[in-house]
Amino acid sequence: MDRRQYQAAQYIFILVFLGFFIYVVSRRCDSTLTGTIFCWPKVLGVSAWFVSALVLLKISYARLKRGSDAKEAFVFWFINALIMALHIALFVFMFVWNYI
Repeated sequence: MDRRQYQAAQYIFILVFLGFFIYVVSRRCDSTLTGTIFCWPKVLGVSAWFVSALVLLKISYARLKRGSDAKEAFVFWFINALIMALHIALFVFMFVWNYI
């Protein structure tokens, strides 16, 4: 992963975050006081997903900049695949099924 790919992934995450943030605030939250009070878990969930996506991207980028042997690379990619599977499951749980 070079710097261009890292920045492109950052831009994609930012655009997805903005799109879902606008969707959650405009469609899933009421414009009343109680709607605003009950909307904070949705906004917090979108924000937590965004921050975790950027942290995972930064960890992957920092790790891939360094060289490593084959065993260390396998362990890194295995753990990274597990984290990404959990990340995708969280995304589907929050946004596709709308459980927040």
